[in-house]
Amino acid sequence: MDRAGEDQGPACSPKHSYRRDPVQLQQVVLNLLVNALDACAASTTPRVTISTAVRDEEAEVAVRDNGPGLTADVQQHLFESFFTTKPHGLGLGLPIVQSIIERHHGRVKAENAEDGGAIFRVTMPGTGSAVTESPSTLRLKLEAQTPVANGILQ
Repeated sequence: MDRAGEDQGPACSPKHSYRRDPVQLQQVVLNLLVNALDACAASTTPRVTISTAVRDEEAEVAVRDNGPGLTADVQQHLFESFFTTKPHGLGLGLPIVQSIIERHHGRVKAENAEDGGAIFRVTMPGTGSAVTESPSTLRLKLEAQTPVANGILQ
C-alpha cells in the first residue's frame, strides 16, 4: 500500500511496483479488437485472435487479425495522433492505446504476420501480474459489455 492507503498492486520485481488501471487496460484491448475487426471485415473468413503470454518478467497481450496487413507507410505513422486509414476514423485509437500502455510502463508494437494480417503486441512488466484473466474470461466480459451480432461488434 502507498501512503494514502491505496493498493499498489502486485510487485513486478523486488525493485518495482506499478498501479494498473483495469478500465484503461480493458480500453486498450477493446481499441485493438475493434481495429482488428475493421481490418478483416472485407475477408470472406474474418478472424481475430487475442492471446496472452508471460515471458520472464513481462506479460503480453497480442491481438491478431487476418486482414491485409500494414504497409510500410502505415507502420511509420500508426501511433501518430489523427493518422487514420479508415474513411470515418479520427486517428486517436492507437495513440490512446500507446499512451495508456506507456503510463503502465509497457510498450506496444505492430507487425505483419508471416501468413498475412497484422499483430499488435502489448507488453508490460510483471511476471503474470498484468494478466489476471484468461482469454475466455476476457471474451465473456467483452461480449457482455459490447453489442455483438453475428460475431461482429456493433
